[in-house]
Parts: sequence; structure tokens; C-alpha cells
Amino acid sequence: MELLLRELDVDPGDVIEVPGLLDLTSLWQIYGVDRPALKDPPFVPATPRRSATGNTQEHLFDVARRRRVVHHP
Repeated sequence: MELLLRELDVDPGDVIEVPGLLDLTSLWQIYGVDRPALKDPPFVPATPRRSATGNTQEHLFDVARRRRVVHHP
């Protein structure tokens, strides 16, 4: 606690200790504020051109076997 107070330059009177974990679900209210500049852009998934075959029924691993492609999450 002393390390945090010192490194964050926080007055000990501003600290409230709670037993257990914090319930941070109320932070979603802050996310609802209309400030797009403070949010990450939406993620739009895409298939890399090298992996796209035009056949939507073809399994990704079948494409990877035919080509020297590495897919990772």
C-alpha cells in the first residue's frame, strides 16, 4: 500500500480499502458516454487475400494445407 501511495502520489486520506474484489460493472455507464475519440475503433474481421479462395464452404485448414500459410489467433 505504501508503494502505491508513494508512486501514484496519492494522499492516504483518499484511499478506501474494501475487503474482497471490486465490482467494476458500473464502469459500463462510463463507456456509454458519447465520446468516440476515447474509444478503440471497432474491429472488423477480414480474411487475408492469400487465404481467400472464393469457396465459402472450404475449411481454413484445407487452405492452409495446400499453401504455406500460418494462421494464428
